[in-house]
Amino acid sequence: MYLLDYATNLQAKQNNFNFMVSSGSCLDNRLKEDWTAFGDKAFIFEILEALEKKKEQTQDEFIDDLKMLEQLWKENLDSSTRY
Repeated sequence: MYLLDYATNLQAKQNNFNFMVSSGSCLDNRLKEDWTAFGDKAFIFEILEALEKKKEQTQDEFIDDLKMLEQLWKENLDSSTRY
């Protein structure tokens, strides 16, 4: 199973995951059932692709690019194993 998501701040997303592991609590409702059943060691945080925000880009434009990239990944990954 995998959870595909995008973030404007990858370090903050990584920190959130690290906090969930260190505290033993799942803050993402999509994962909660499996997190409880299998434990935090069954999960990894992986960055599939990173985009740099261009200087001339607005935050909304950057988010649109991230959403487009997420959609491309969704099309290429097995949707039957997605949370």
